[in-house]
Amino acid sequence: WRKQVLAWLRQQYPGVSIEEIDGSICDCVRGSGFSVYRFAHDVLQRQPDLVLVDYASDDFQANHDDIWAAVEGVVRQARQSRPDLDLIFLYAFRPPHEEEYAKGLAPASISAYEALADRYAIASINMGYRVAQLAREGKLALKGAAPPGGLSFSADGVRPGKEGNDLYAAVITEALAKLATNTTPTTRGLPAPLFRRNLERAKLAAITPEMLSGDWQRVVPAEVGGRNFARHFDELWVTTTPGAKLTFRFQGTAASLFNVMGPTTGRLRVTVDGQDRGTRQQVDPWSYYYRLAAIDLVSGLPDKEHTVVVELLPDVPDRSVPIAEAKKANRYNEQDFAGVGMHLGWIRLVGELVK
Repeated sequence: WRKQVLAWLRQQYPGVSIEEIDGSICDCVRGSGFSVYRFAHDVLQRQPDLVLVDYASDDFQANHDDIWAAVEGVVRQARQSRPDLDLIFLYAFRPPHEEEYAKGLAPASISAYEALADRYAIASINMGYRVAQLAREGKLALKGAAPPGGLSFSADGVRPGKEGNDLYAAVITEALAKLATNTTPTTRGLPAPLFRRNLERAKLAAITPEMLSGDWQRVVPAEVGGRNFARHFDELWVTTTPGAKLTFRFQGTAASLFNVMGPTTGRLRVTVDGQDRGTRQQVDPWSYYYRLAAIDLVSGLPDKEHTVVVELLPDVPDRSVPIAEAKKANRYNEQDFAGVGMHLGWIRLVGELVK
């Protein structure tokens, strides 16, 4: 639907140069809670005039507090970047939203977004409501083949197919046409936060050679296991040597890592301000291939300076589940799972890096 909306905008404003900033990310790291950290780097630094925020359907498993923290962080980062920047919340469809719409209710995640839309005077466009309405009227199949004379939204019930994308584009462009009738410029202030622990200070911080000890390799472009992650990382720092460490200092309340996980991802020991904070490991049924991920290190800290150390441990985690899945998918290679490693792209902070 993005291409269709862009084409419509260019048709409406033929004398204007309109460029797309593709800030999307794969659904293995879905939701606003992940993307609030990358918002400034991936979107705001390119100085957009309009940002479409499309995380509500992927926030279906998040509670209101977590949605408010992340999305208000996005809003406040945007307004501080440029007060005249326009934001629009988009609400895509996800089962079982149709059941709630039939009762005259908004899905929980969308209700959370609407509270922020009211607070900050942000427009919202609900494509999912139109999808559910047509399904209720028998004019659209949510999953699979279309009814006679009707539409098919999706093959799997979530990701829109061609007709689903056409419908999304139609709803969005209808709404944009209505919004465009308001031509009165407004100055947007920044009210007090709705949610005290919002992630306004969430950001990505670059890993530097000075932070690393042990044997590390800088990989540019950011390629791992035959996959190119350069769209999300300027570089990757890779180690396969137990005992290798990442050490950094920051002023703030939380820290995590934006990384690539996969077959060789090892166990990590985390130390914060000299105290052992336990181990972390990333093993799940899908870790027989490399994909985007995050490692939570520490949160809920007092807002002062902290030192974090992450060390790769020598012991290999239990990989029996992803190995079994790799065999089912006919993608098993014993060497893919040999050894331990880390593939780190960014430090994620709620606060500021201390150099």
